[in-house]
Amino acid sequence: EWREDLLIEFTGGRSVRTRRYKFSVWDKGDNREMLIDMEKDPGEMRNLAPDPAFASVAADHRERLKRLT
Repeated sequence: EWREDLLIEFTGGRSVRTRRYKFSVWDKGDNREMLIDMEKDPGEMRNLAPDPAFASVAADHRERLKRLT
C-alpha cells in the first residue's frame, strides 16, 4: 500500500507530496512556500500557495509537513 504523504528533504527546504499536490517550503527567499497541483500542472509552473482559493489546501499541507518533520 502506498503512503498517504511523502516527505522530501533537500538543501534549504522540505516538501510533502500527496496524491494531488506538492507543497514545498524553503528557509530563505521572498516566496518561501510553493503549492503545485501535480495533476493540472505537472511542469510545476504555477505556484498556488499565495492564491486565496487554495488557502485551505496550503494550510492542510503545511500541517502534514509539520507532522512528518
